[in-house]
Amino acid sequence: MVESKELAEWLIEPEPPLIIDVRTRASYDHDQTRIPDSVRVLQDGVVEYMDQHPPGRDVIAYCS
Repeated sequence: MVESKELAEWLIEPEPPLIIDVRTRASYDHDQTRIPDSVRVLQDGVVEYMDQHPPGRDVIAYCS
């Protein structure tokens, strides 16, 4: 688990992690809060999405 303060510090690094937002549609639509530069990925599409990206970059899945 990554705390918000730790994530904020990590996001300003030269090579920040890839943030994928995997919240349910209802949660995503209800809460208009977004992490800057995050990518919306449906939960059932995470494996396929990650298969399309080269390994080596840290990834954080945001789900709440």
